[in-house]
Amino acid sequence: MATRTPLSWIAIIDLALRWHVCISLSVYGGAKWVQFAYGAAIDTPAKDLSDMELMWAFYGRSQEYASIIGVLEIAAGILLLFQRTKLLGVLLGTTILVNVILQDVFYNVLSGALLAALFYQVELLAIAWLDRQRSRSALRGTCTPCITFGERMVLVAGRHGRWCCGPAVLSGEVVGTCAHVVMLRKDERQAASPRISSSRT
Repeated sequence: MATRTPLSWIAIIDLALRWHVCISLSVYGGAKWVQFAYGAAIDTPAKDLSDMELMWAFYGRSQEYASIIGVLEIAAGILLLFQRTKLLGVLLGTTILVNVILQDVFYNVLSGALLAALFYQVELLAIAWLDRQRSRSALRGTCTPCITFGERMVLVAGRHGRWCCGPAVLSGEVVGTCAHVVMLRKDERQAASPRISSSRT
């Protein structure tokens, strides 16, 4: 019977952060259906409203708009739960939270809400940092370099079907996220070289 490899402390912290942000964003996202009900009932002239009341009136004007934001918050939380999509969840969550933080600052929203948004944003940055190798690869639009296994060479398919082949030779493990890997014998490398060269240009 196979034994499970225990999680490293980095993996445990990463998992805890992702679950915490997921639950928090889901709660805030679900609340969007009722959060701005007070704003819809405001009938005071705009010039007489406080900054926060003005923002509440804006969101309360369209329940659909607030609901879409809620759906996006929940979607960001769900994306964070899976290794394949967690960086996409970080990107979507950051987009939402930066908007929330700016609104909280410029519309003088309660300090507790601002601190909560800042805390969740720090958690998202920590998630990206813990997986910084993939984060850097995503920012650079690159993928894993060539890997050799004895007589065979691995070419890793990059974005848009292009082939990536870097100068580094690693041993034994494919690192990063890649769509496809193709094993080539030595006598097949020459045939593949035009494709490799074109991907570098």
